[in-house]
Order: sequence, then structure tokens, then C-alpha cells
Amino acid sequence: MLQPVLVVMCDIRRGRDRRFASGSHARSRQSVRPRLGIAERQVVVEFTQHTPDEMFRYGNMAPEWSPAEAVPGALQ
Repeated sequence: MLQPVLVVMCDIRRGRDRRFASGSHARSRQSVRPRLGIAERQVVVEFTQHTPDEMFRYGNMAPEWSPAEAVPGALQ
């Protein structure tokens, strides 16, 4: 049987920790799902990792990610 789903697509720089993906999925479930009245199993989050030369932001090519960018406690 067909049913609607919510698809959240995230393009991220290569090298991001898997916890980043898990945290983003959890936030999507908590904030969006109740507003739309859909079941948790109807939420799909897709992540595509890109190299910096595939991402452009703030007027420049994105820099390579480094662990120094991590914000302590941000993924919890």
C-alpha cells in the first residue's frame, strides 16, 4: 500500500562523523514529524557526502572539513 513519506535530503562535506547524520535524523523526527502527523517510519533522511570542490558557499569553494570545526556537545 502506498503512503506519504517525508524525505529530508542533506548534502554534507566528506568526513563528517556518522553521529552528525544520526543527530540530524533525530532532530527531523522530533521537530517535523509531529507537525505533519506522520509515523516515524515515514521519515527518510538521505545524506550525500561531497568533496570540497563540489560545494560552493559564501562566495567560495567550501574548505576541507577538519575535526577542529566540531562544536563540543553539538551532536548530543
